[in-house]
Amino acid sequence: MLYLGYVQLGTSISLLVGFCINKINIILKSGWRNKKVQNKTIMANDIKYVLSPLLPPFGEFNVPDLPL
Repeated sequence: MLYLGYVQLGTSISLLVGFCINKINIILKSGWRNKKVQNKTIMANDIKYVLSPLLPPFGEFNVPDLPL
């Protein structure tokens, strides 16, 4: 009977630890989602700049004008 009590104690502790790990994982994921939304709003201008096509600083280059 004593061993069955130890087995029940061990399974209860493992269930409690598993529950805590699962709960922490859910909290981290929700915090990550919030941080991702904040970054998207803060960096909207930077994202537009990065995705816009880059032009040369002095206009178009012509092939005959380039030194060989």
